[in-house]
Amino acid sequence: MPQKKKNIITIIFDIDSNRRYSKLKAIEKIQLIKNRIHDVCKILKTQNPNDTWIVVWREYGIFERNSNSISNKIKKQLKKEMINISKRYPHLIIIAGTVLTCKKKPVAYLNNVKQYYKKLDWIKKLEEKCSDKQMHQHINKIETVSKKAKNDNASTIRVTSNKARVYFHGKEKRHGKTAPFSENSYIPDAIYQPGKNNNFDPVITIDEYPLDISIGIEICREHADVIHYLKYMVEDKKISQKPLLHFIISNTISLDRKNLCAKLGAIHVDSEEPPRLVLSQDFENQNATIKLYHCKVMEPIQNLIDFIEPEYPVQHKMQQTINDSKKLTWINNYPLTENIKKFLNNFFPSPIKMMMNGFDSGKKSRYQPNQIEKMRFFTDKNNKRKLDEYASSADQIIVKKIKNQP
Repeated sequence: MPQKKKNIITIIFDIDSNRRYSKLKAIEKIQLIKNRIHDVCKILKTQNPNDTWIVVWREYGIFERNSNSISNKIKKQLKKEMINISKRYPHLIIIAGTVLTCKKKPVAYLNNVKQYYKKLDWIKKLEEKCSDKQMHQHINKIETVSKKAKNDNASTIRVTSNKARVYFHGKEKRHGKTAPFSENSYIPDAIYQPGKNNNFDPVITIDEYPLDISIGIEICREHADVIHYLKYMVEDKKISQKPLLHFIISNTISLDRKNLCAKLGAIHVDSEEPPRLVLSQDFENQNATIKLYHCKVMEPIQNLIDFIEPEYPVQHKMQQTINDSKKLTWINNYPLTENIKKFLNNFFPSPIKMMMNGFDSGKKSRYQPNQIEKMRFFTDKNNKRKLDEYASSADQIIVKKIKNQP
C-alpha cells in the first residue's frame, strides 16, 4: 500500500504592505506576530489538524524604529514568546525571519572573527572571480577586521550577527548569515561576525514526531549568483543531500531559479519581491505536498484565502531558457527567432508576445504577478506536450547557435 503523503501548509507573514508596522516598537511587533500565529494555528487546528504548519517572515522582520537590529533583551523576549507558542502547537514550525543583534566584546575577540571568516574562504575565492567590486563583501570584511585589530586602541569592540531562528516543540535552532551585505548600515563602526560552529550549516533537520522535515535556509546574499550557498554546500558534499524545502529569506534580493536546491520546492520571502513557491523537478516523487498562503500581519487573520499558486517545473524550464536567450545579444537578430515566434503564436497567441518582449518592464508593484506567473495555463495537461516541444526546440536552437559562435 503506497505511503500517504504528508501535507505542509506554509504561511508567509506580510509585514511590508502596511507602513504602520515599521513604526511599531520591536516589542509591539513581537506581540502582533504572536497574535497572528495564534490566529493561523486556530484555523489550521480545524482545517488541517494532522498537517505540518510553517509560519515564516522575511529578513529583519523584528526591528526597532530607525534601525534594522534589536537589543539582546528584546531578542530574549522574542525567543521566549516563540518557544512558548511552539510548545502549544506540536505541528508548528516558526521560521522567525532573521534577527540582527549587536554585542560588546573584548578587542581580542577580533581573532575569533578572523577565524570564522577563514573557514568561509571559499566565498572569498568565488568573489574574486567577479569583476564587480561591490560583490567583494567577504574580502572587504576580512580587510576591515584585520585593520581594526591593528589600529584599534579601545578595550572593546561592537560585533553584529544576523541569524535565522527556527522554533519547534519549544526548541530553537539557528543559521547564521555567512555572506553579509549591509548589516552594519546603522552601526558603521561595528564588525560583522559570520555564521560559526553549529550556525554554519544552512540545513535544519527536524525529526521529532509529528514533524519530520529538513529545511534549507539562505539569508539574502547567500542566494546571490556569485555564492549560491546552499547549492554549493550540497554540490561540494559538505551536506549529504538536498533538504526537502529551500527557504530564501531576504530583504531585497531576486530569486535565482538556477540556484534553487530542494527535493520538494523553494519558497522566497522578501521585502519587495512577491512571495513565490517554485516546485522542484522531482516534486511529484516526494512523500510530501506543499501549499503556500500569504497573510497580512496588520489585519486579523480569520481565513487562509490568499493562496499563492506554485510555479511548476515546466515554467521553471521556460524561465531558464528565456533568461539564457536574453543574455545572448545576437538572439534578437537571429533569423530563426521570427520563425519561433510564428510557430508559438499558433498555440499561445497572447503570452508569447509577452515572453518575446521580455518579462519585467522595470516597474515593481508589490505582489503584482510577473509574466511567468501569468502563463500558468502552460501547466494544463492539454498544453504541456506542446510546451515541452517548444522548450526542446528553443534549447536546440540556442545550443546550435552557441556552438557556431567564434
